[in-house]
Amino acid sequence: MSNKTNLCLGLSGMLAAIVNTSLIILLDTVTPGYNSIQQYVSEFGIIPGMTSVIVSVWWICFGLLLVLFAIGLNRSISKSGRAYWLGPLLIALYGLLDSIGSSIFPMDPAGASETFSGIIHTLVSFLGITAIIISPLAIGLRIKKDPDWKALLPFTWLTQIFFGVIYLICLGAFSGLLLTGYIGLLQRIFIYGADLWIAVLSYHTVKMMKKQVVSPARMG
Repeated sequence: MSNKTNLCLGLSGMLAAIVNTSLIILLDTVTPGYNSIQQYVSEFGIIPGMTSVIVSVWWICFGLLLVLFAIGLNRSISKSGRAYWLGPLLIALYGLLDSIGSSIFPMDPAGASETFSGIIHTLVSFLGITAIIISPLAIGLRIKKDPDWKALLPFTWLTQIFFGVIYLICLGAFSGLLLTGYIGLLQRIFIYGADLWIAVLSYHTVKMMKKQVVSPARMG
């Protein structure tokens, strides 16, 4: 695979993260009657009209971009250990399940009867979010063996701690135990954190690609 192609794969993560955060902020601002503090991001997908069309198309694009980025990320880090592929796979699953899955299976409107689509939406979202939540651990265990990536370890462990804390808080809000009136805000804090994580990984991936001194084992 050419250096140009690898560079594009690396950049796809940064593109996905920047557009995703920007689109959520934009829709929070311009969608009439929508309360970003209290409402889920997934609710954009069931608003009649262009809003649901835009986000549904974007969620598919976002998921595909993350799959491409996962390929580039995997190529940029030295392969060591039996589960070297796990970190990039978790990022790909985040895109496939939480993003593409949410587009294909919209959530149920608040107060409506539970449907098959709503059940699958909850399931794929939970699995996709869990994947990105544990991705820093998997990636950290791999990059600690790569001298070109070791500088990112402190940020990686900090991200894992942040994900763990916000995940537990969001579960509490989702279960009605605490901060139930702030579920939308909490979800956005998590999403923006995930986008930042992906953007930083993407930046470092591109940096490694540009060095053009990647070993065959890393690029294979």
